[in-house]
Amino acid sequence: MQLELPLDEGLKKQYEGSQSDKGVRWLKVVIDSEKLVGAGSGKSSEKPEDDIKALTDTMSSADECFYGLVHATDDNEWVIVAYIPDTSKVKLRMQYASTLLHLRKELGSKCIGDVRVTLKEEITWECVQKTVDKKKGRVDNSDTMTSSEKENIELNAQAMKEAVESFKERAPMASGCHTVKFPLKDDAKEALAKVGKHEAKAVVIKNESETLVLEKLFDSGSLEDVVKTLKDESRFIVVTHEHEDKKVCIFIYYASDSCPFKKRMQYAASKSAMVEYAQEAGCDIAKTSEYTCQEDITDAALTESLAPVEADDSAAAERKSKPKAPGRGGMRMLIA
Repeated sequence: MQLELPLDEGLKKQYEGSQSDKGVRWLKVVIDSEKLVGAGSGKSSEKPEDDIKALTDTMSSADECFYGLVHATDDNEWVIVAYIPDTSKVKLRMQYASTLLHLRKELGSKCIGDVRVTLKEEITWECVQKTVDKKKGRVDNSDTMTSSEKENIELNAQAMKEAVESFKERAPMASGCHTVKFPLKDDAKEALAKVGKHEAKAVVIKNESETLVLEKLFDSGSLEDVVKTLKDESRFIVVTHEHEDKKVCIFIYYASDSCPFKKRMQYAASKSAMVEYAQEAGCDIAKTSEYTCQEDITDAALTESLAPVEADDSAAAERKSKPKAPGRGGMRMLIA
């Protein structure tokens, strides 16, 4: 699961300014109030080993997590050192692990790689240079991976396993999919059944103490009436929608940006299971949609999602008349 926390404007400017300033060796980044913010910087010297030591010296505790953006090459290329110790709380480890890919994307092409470490002693200039060498194909990863690095991979996997287990204690994993199946209250099942039979307009379901409960059933009214009741928290909605002279059920996942991190994780992890619950209750789901802004949840948007606008016939014919470009093979896997 990837978490897309916003970058603080100050951090963006600091990173952009460092692109032209080779006097900066590293930038320290932390997650604060569900945002990526700068937490310090270090100058570049003739001894990069000392520069990296200055980064580790900023740590107030061996348990803290952070990202170190390290100026790694003379070509102005950067490497992210993600320090995620096993002694940190599971929630914190999940935050940093699931935000790493997004941070790398936000930093752009000059960020050529990342390395995850769990021990303070592993944050070294040698570690950074190994990452550069691997990304540039100068070494074979399998041959150069140390026993410590292999152990780190196992430890990171164990950390994620522990995070999943913390959910499973309250909610078993749904079979066949990577999701968490929190229990659904009986009154919520009954409300879903009414919507499935089109005897009600919509049902709003919330996650309360890791249990999916009925928040409100709308026997009638409009989608606008439903949206007006939404608060600044995520919700699951199943709504009856008129489409091409018939009624269909649409599943809506409202992923509010204002929702606390833990809640967002719970909703995202239980989305697939919630769709299954709706189908089991008799809702023939014609479409699943996700929104982060209440204003976007409209009848027009739902209709468009069911019948996307296609190009006119002349444009389609023109596309068909053109020869296809050479193929690039089947689906490819991108490895960060």
